[in-house]
This record gives sequence, C-alpha cells and structure tokens, in this order.
Amino acid sequence: MTHTCSLAIVTTLLLSAAVESQPAEPAHVADLKVLFIGNSHTYVNDMPALFAEAARRDNFRCDVVMCTGSGWHLAQHVKEPDTKFNILHGHYDYVVLQEYTHPFGPEQSMHEAVAKISEWIKAAGSTPVMYMTWAKKGHPEQQAELTNAYTSCAKEINALLAPVGVEWWKLLAENPSLDLYRSDGEHASLKGSTLAATIIWKTIKADYLKRKKK
Repeated sequence: MTHTCSLAIVTTLLLSAAVESQPAEPAHVADLKVLFIGNSHTYVNDMPALFAEAARRDNFRCDVVMCTGSGWHLAQHVKEPDTKFNILHGHYDYVVLQEYTHPFGPEQSMHEAVAKISEWIKAAGSTPVMYMTWAKKGHPEQQAELTNAYTSCAKEINALLAPVGVEWWKLLAENPSLDLYRSDGEHASLKGSTLAATIIWKTIKADYLKRKKK
C-alpha cells in the first residue's frame, strides 16, 4: 500500500552518457511534461515510460512522472500531500487520473475525488486527462459502468477523456485471442499497457496540436 511519486523516464537524451572530451550540451527542454496519478493500472509495465516512447516515435520529447499506490483510490490521493505538491509545483502540461477498477466503486467517491484533484490541476494551469480503464477479462458487460463514470467525470471537470477501456474491448472483439491481460485477468500485459499508453498519448497529442494552432 506504499504511495510513490517517481520519475518514470526523462527522455532519450539521458540514456547516453556524454563523452568527457566533448563540450557539455545545454539541458533539453521537453515538449511536454505529464503526471500520472493512479495505482497498479498505471505503474504495471511502467506504462508512463511506454507513453513517453509513443511520444518519441512522433518526435515529441516528454518528461513523465507518476504518483501511484498499490490498490489506491483517487480519494486516497486527495489525502496524500505528495500528490497535491506534485500537481501544484511540478509544472505539468497534463495530469492523467486513473481510478481503482477491480472492483470499481463507489462512483460518488470517484466524482468527489476527481473534483478536488481537478481544482489543484487547474490552479497549476495544467490540463486534466481521465484514463478510462477496462473491465475484467471475459466480462465486457462490466465496461459500461466504467465508461459512464469516466465520461461523466471528464464532462464535469472539462477534462480530456482517454477511452482506453472502450478501445480495449473493440480490439478484443476483432482479435479475441489477443493477450491484453496478465494471468490475473485484471491487469494489462505488456501489449495491454502499450495499448493504454498509445491511446493516452494520442488523446494528449490531439489536444496539444489543437492548442498550438490557436
């Protein structure tokens, strides 16, 4: 049940060491800085790092940080000083929110927590993103509740909606043998986490490019 706020990745420029004989290059400026808040559906397979990799393939540099706790609800993050501090002082462009999923609920608690966290996000000048999760393996009928909850929360706080759960089941309908789940039937496999990261990146990228045109 440990809560952790950590840097998941700092762009590919930091992956190679500088040669001592060469002059030092100026520090990079990331195109985007993104904070992920959630639980194991965020940190399993280091999904934020996969997000940064998806951005890199589109020639964007992203700094990503995650504040997560195993089995945590967003209501627990509301009470966690590290979460509030990171939102208010991290200078993030986007803050991605992910609620406890298996089992999901109570929905009212999610709405209340999202409303409070969104106050901090907007005070910091950042944009909130709702990361819609997926129902248990073999239970597509459970997705509607998650979809409705995330959609309504996004509307209430004027957030972006990354419809991972919806796209997850669309893909499984087309490819039933695709292994998006880990063996527990709840968490994502590497393919599942890559799918989630890609959808979240596409959601943020579309919004970012739209703002750049204004």
